[in-house]
Amino acid sequence: MNDPIHVQLKEQIKSLISGGLYRHCEKLPSVRELAGFLRMNRMTVQKAYAELEQDGYVECRSGRGVLWMLAGYDGKDLS
Repeated sequence: MNDPIHVQLKEQIKSLISGGLYRHCEKLPSVRELAGFLRMNRMTVQKAYAELEQDGYVECRSGRGVLWMLAGYDGKDLS
């Protein structure tokens, strides 16, 4: 894959959400937690979350974490 690491991470997170790992409105790992777990730079995780937010996939709440909240999601299969 030739995509930048933050794009690869974004796609992985979308895949995990689509696969049912997280329920709607469930909190995702913080930037610090995910970066530590994956041993990657926090800015890389921040970029991935920011792009997911731009895509309407998550909502980033300062000091409260990242929630997956796909706009218009009705609880049915994402695929």
